Amino acid sequence: MSPDSVAAVITTDLVVRTKPGTSADSEILLPTLDAPQLLYVLDGPVAASGYDWYLAVPLFPDYLPHGDDPPSGWVAAGGKDGEPWVAPSSVPCPAPDLYAIMTLSTLARLACFGSRELTLEGTTGGCFVAVPASVDPGWLNSVGCSIVPDGYDPQAVPSPGALVLRFADGGGVDADQRVTVTGHFDDPAATTCRSTPGFESDAPAPAFTVLGCRTQFVVTDIQPR
Repeated sequence: MSPDSVAAVITTDLVVRTKPGTSADSEILLPTLDAPQLLYVLDGPVAASGYDWYLAVPLFPDYLPHGDDPPSGWVAAGGKDGEPWVAPSSVPCPAPDLYAIMTLSTLARLACFGSRELTLEGTTGGCFVAVPASVDPGWLNSVGCSIVPDGYDPQAVPSPGALVLRFADGGGVDADQRVTVTGHFDDPAATTCRSTPGFESDAPAPAFTVLGCRTQFVVTDIQPR
């Protein structure tokens, strides 16, 4: 397994920790993980306490650890006796169609498309600004516009919700415009994402803040249709 790969839990009661290793300062996070939970690997392997550890985030639901979601943290790849607990895996990836992308979790989008340039067609739904911004740079987190497939029915069940467009130049787009948009996930600027002053105490670990920015769709070109 390597960073930015997908792995699967193949055991039961897999422990998640705040640090690699089993020392007292490596806290256990609950609940434990069970097969067939899929994970997005962020870092590792790191050898500690006789195990190989990987920093991993549950692929489903989305990446941020909150509520009753499975925890994100360090997991051991296997036991000291050689029994594997986590194994390389994959997710089924659709063609880069706007509706198909909308139905994927944010991490599945990153796993499927990485920083690949994508061209999508749809109808814009307006822009927003979230104040105050909890992450800097704000354009990757708090400022955006929405886009949905032409003829999209928001009352459909299940409704995946619009794809959010991010603009590095601070721009945007008018609502109800049929457009062709080109862009990508995993923008290089995502590595600079940090929690803004005043939000550090409630923020996830820095690696998870960066990951959240990496899942954003950054526009490089947008044209009317």
